[in-house]
Amino acid sequence: MDNLLICFNHKDPVPWKQAIEEQLPGTRVILYGEENYGVKTSMALCWNPPADLLLKYPDLQLLQSVGAGVDHLIPLMKSSPSIRVSRIVDPRLSEDLFEFVLSIILFRNRQLGLYQKDRLKEEWSPRVYRRIAETSVLLLGLGAIGALIAERLADLGFEVFGWSKSQKQLKNVQTGSGPEALNAFIQQTDFIVNTLPLTPATKDFLNYKRLAVALEKPYLINVGRGEHLNEADLLTLLDEDILSGAFLDVFSEEPLRRGHSFWSHEKIDMSPHVAAITDMRTSIDQIVQNIKRLEKGDKLLNEVSRDLMY
Repeated sequence: MDNLLICFNHKDPVPWKQAIEEQLPGTRVILYGEENYGVKTSMALCWNPPADLLLKYPDLQLLQSVGAGVDHLIPLMKSSPSIRVSRIVDPRLSEDLFEFVLSIILFRNRQLGLYQKDRLKEEWSPRVYRRIAETSVLLLGLGAIGALIAERLADLGFEVFGWSKSQKQLKNVQTGSGPEALNAFIQQTDFIVNTLPLTPATKDFLNYKRLAVALEKPYLINVGRGEHLNEADLLTLLDEDILSGAFLDVFSEEPLRRGHSFWSHEKIDMSPHVAAITDMRTSIDQIVQNIKRLEKGDKLLNEVSRDLMY
């Protein structure tokens, strides 16, 4: 087949290059920027590629995201009517996200963060905690990741609501679609967990107007994308005590710049986009399959719809 290109931003491409060459001996894997512009290349493994990628490699047919998200490839997809995009669907990634979300909910319910602050002040202040059976959680987005999180939480005894663009059916999860269902879920939940795909329709989805209907002062957990969140609106929602707090793993600007108001806000906790990290070992198999399928003209694994953009 043609050469395979790897184009990563803030990710080491060398282990990926070595793993692909081991599984596909004879395949020439080239790295973006090594004075190889214009080399005939059918497929590129991408993470946050530059805007001029398709100009430098005009023969590209497929952009393969090395993660579950493809928002970093949508601008390129829109610029070319023929380019195709695929993503990684890794069950381990979904499990990792579930464990991350569960840990935040339990940490919050048991008020462990407050005890850490008490320790620094040498204060002994026992507090009432909330049990799993007394806790409701709303999942925004019921794709592969959101659905797994919702069902796992329900299995543990949480009351779980799930909202998605189209109606879904999940075991032990109250599901809905449309604005009325969304408002009803937001009004009665303790935690809001965002796992929506990032599309033009979901940008700024987490805004003041949408979340201000909350009645129970829910806690927001964003493990989707930073662009889902209107940052100014979040600060207002927290300052007006409509939301009790927020845990953010993703940001519109990464790394988050020094001096950003999120760093010092007492109601915001954060992590540096580590809720689930792509496992190269399991991802390589899907990538190799798509290399072979593209060469044969077969149906690709996990190809992104141009209509839905996910």
